[in-house]
Amino acid sequence: MRDKVQLAAYADRFGGSVTGLTELLRTKLAGVYGGVRLLSSGARGQAPAQTSGQAPSVSPAGAVSDAVTGDTDAVTGDTDAVTGDTDGASPVVYDHPLASLLLHALIDGDAAPLARWLAVRPTGIVSVLDTQDGIVTGRAPKKAGAADGGAIDFYSGHNGVHDGFLPQRDVDRLVRAVVRNTHGESALFGPADQDGRYRLIDSTYYSALGCDDTKYLAARAVQFFLPGLPEVYYMGAMMAPNDLDLPKKTGTCRDINRHIFAPAEIGANLLRPEVKALNALCRFRNSLEAFGGDFTYGYDDTYGVLGLVWQGASTSARLDFDARVIADRREMGQGGMDPDDLSWRSVATITWTDAAGEHKTNDLLGRPPVVAE
Repeated sequence: MRDKVQLAAYADRFGGSVTGLTELLRTKLAGVYGGVRLLSSGARGQAPAQTSGQAPSVSPAGAVSDAVTGDTDAVTGDTDAVTGDTDGASPVVYDHPLASLLLHALIDGDAAPLARWLAVRPTGIVSVLDTQDGIVTGRAPKKAGAADGGAIDFYSGHNGVHDGFLPQRDVDRLVRAVVRNTHGESALFGPADQDGRYRLIDSTYYSALGCDDTKYLAARAVQFFLPGLPEVYYMGAMMAPNDLDLPKKTGTCRDINRHIFAPAEIGANLLRPEVKALNALCRFRNSLEAFGGDFTYGYDDTYGVLGLVWQGASTSARLDFDARVIADRREMGQGGMDPDDLSWRSVATITWTDAAGEHKTNDLLGRPPVVAE
C-alpha cells in the first residue's frame, strides 16, 4: 500500500480552525493530501497533536478533527530527525537531511551527496523539505566550542554516524546562497540558529530556492519519488515566500515561515499555475499504483543524473533528476555562451505508464504528470 502525500499545518493559520481546515481538504484540496499532521500553536509550535495511542498523528484528510480529540497529555514533541528517538510511545523518523541535500543539488548542481544519502537512508521514513522550525542544515555542536559546527553527519537508523554528505565549507556556502536567494531575508531576524539539536535556516523552502518554480517542483518530485511518507508543510503547499511582517509583530523569528492565511489568500494561491502544478504532482503520487510497488534507484557519476524508479503490477514511474544541468548552464553563462543551448535538458523528467500507455514530461510546471483514468 502506497503512502499518500500528507499535509502538516496549524489549523488556526491554514483554514482558521479545525473545521475550516477539514472543509478545505474536502473541497479545494480534494485528492491532494491523503492525511494531515496537525501542529500545535504552543510555545515552540512544533508539537504534533495526536490522539492517545496514535502515532504518527496522521488522520484521513476528510476527518481532520479525529486527530485532535485526545487530551493534552497525548501531544508529543517532534521526532529526532534520524535516530527515531521520540518522547512518544512510537518512534517516527523524519528525513531532514533530504531538505539540505536537495538545496545543495539545486543550487550547486551536484546530486552526488544526495545519492550517497540514499545509500544509507532508513526505510519507513517521513520525508520533509520544509518544517515549522525552518530548514535543517546539520547537527548543532553538542556543547559550546565543540568541533563540527554544522556539517551534515546525520545518523542512518541506528547504525552510527555517516560523515561526508556535506562538509562544513559546503554547508556554509549553502547558507550564504540561501541568504542571496532570499535577498537577505533568511538572515534578517538572525543567523542560522540552533534549537539544541540542529542548525536551522529561517526561510520557506520556496524562498530558499529564490522562488524558482522549476527548481521547487523538481525538489518536490524527488521527495515524492522517494520511499516513505512524503509530508508537505502548509507554507510549502502554497509555495509561499517569506512573511517579513509577522516576525516583526510577534518577535518570533521563525514566524517568517508561519504565515497566517486568510481564506481569500488560500483561494488566490490555489489559482496560481505553479501551485496547481504542485497539486497535480501530489495527485499523481497519490493515485499511480506503481508507488506501492518496488523501488530502485541509480546515480550516473559521468552525467550526474539520479534515477528513481517505481515498478507496480500494472504501472511504472521513473524520475530522472539532472541537477548537473544547473551547474552546466551557469558555467556556460560565465563563459559567454548561451545557456539556452542546453534547453533540451531538464532538471526533472518523469516517465510513467498507466492504462493509457506510456507518457513523459520534462516540464512539471506546464505539463505536470496526470494518471489516466
